[in-house]
Amino acid sequence: MNRLIKIIGTSATTLTTALVFPALVSADTLSNRVTVYAGPQSVSPGKPIYVTVEATDRSGASLNKLPVTLSYKADGTIQTITGRLERGLVSFDVPAQTTAGQMTFSATVSDAYSNEAIVAVIAGRPQKLYLTAKFGDAPQSVILSSQVITDEFGNPISDLSPVIIDWIDQSGLKGRQTVQLSNGRVLLTTQCPVNFEGTLNIRATLGALQFNSPKLNALCVLGEG
Repeated sequence: MNRLIKIIGTSATTLTTALVFPALVSADTLSNRVTVYAGPQSVSPGKPIYVTVEATDRSGASLNKLPVTLSYKADGTIQTITGRLERGLVSFDVPAQTTAGQMTFSATVSDAYSNEAIVAVIAGRPQKLYLTAKFGDAPQSVILSSQVITDEFGNPISDLSPVIIDWIDQSGLKGRQTVQLSNGRVLLTTQCPVNFEGTLNIRATLGALQFNSPKLNALCVLGEG
């Protein structure tokens, strides 16, 4: 009698195991994978960002006809867009936010969550270049400075942007130097040309922008020849 009970108990355990584990394997097999791709990696405000969502099942087969929700933050506000998978893919065109910084994209398909794709929004083209000049602390030195140089949305231009400074008199180019922006501004202490003829001024160039100063003879009078 005891032997019979033991056999039945073992059979019940085996049956329970057979019922539970196939369900676990099936759930794992049906897990979806969602991947978000976004580019270009850096973009100017207002320009398009191209976002693609790819979704497959655990075996790598493309999912179809399922709804996709794309989420991102633009200028401090959470935005969502919906689409539907076709052969495992769906694409979106998203305008870059107007504020320089990062935009992070993620997506969901059913209960599956994607990775995060990051795009850097950088300042666009500078809108205005204007320099002022004043006496420097050392003899024959001049301090050149500007306000913060911005794009059309007010974003400071990258400090990696070079500004070319040319000293020019009536005979032509007297000297040239390149300065990097500092916190979006030009701030440079430089020496006047040793000798110059007639009117002396500077020409500053930043990308397609150009600024020509008024006459600087009074600041460099000791060097006038």
